[in-house]
Amino acid sequence: MSLYYKIGDPFPVFPAKDPSGVLDYAFEWNDSRYGPWLQTDEVISASDWVVDVGITLVSSGISGSQTFAFISGGTVGKSYRITNTITTSDGRTTSRSAYIPIREL
Repeated sequence: MSLYYKIGDPFPVFPAKDPSGVLDYAFEWNDSRYGPWLQTDEVISASDWVVDVGITLVSSGISGSQTFAFISGGTVGKSYRITNTITTSDGRTTSRSAYIPIREL
């Protein structure tokens, strides 16, 4: 199950994860409720992730207008920032960040 942060959400904080868990986190770049960021016929051609020290980027990918990353690790009581930078078929580039709080679940 992907956990979404949609562009335009006022508080970019994902639901908490357990330090032993490996969860997928996703950014939806074309959600019509927030106004599509991608233009007609524009696609995401590259997606790069940067994560804070203390958590691990296990894998990542692109699925249509969504980018996702599987994250592991973390220390209970801390929050970690993840940043996704995309490049589109039209040559546009932008980044979005969110935080992942770590709790024993």
